[in-house]
Amino acid sequence: MRNLCLVVLTLTIFSVVVHSEEMVEIGCPPDYSSEAFAANLQICESCKQAILKPGKEHFCSENCFTSVYFISCQKLLRGEYDEKDE
Repeated sequence: MRNLCLVVLTLTIFSVVVHSEEMVEIGCPPDYSSEAFAANLQICESCKQAILKPGKEHFCSENCFTSVYFISCQKLLRGEYDEKDE
């Protein structure tokens, strides 16, 4: 049981460090919520699966999820996307 707890703790710390590095790379402030970051990454991943345009995924997280591409992804996933939004 102790070993399992140690493994879980190690993976959690690794995940936080990786997310922190990714957040800095895309321009998020140091106090950006890791929960919000993970949720926004999931939006980008879901959008990538929905539109299937390889090579465009970096636009989704650009400027800490404030790009027009990210906003369009949110609309698409909520079913609010309109052709005029293109």
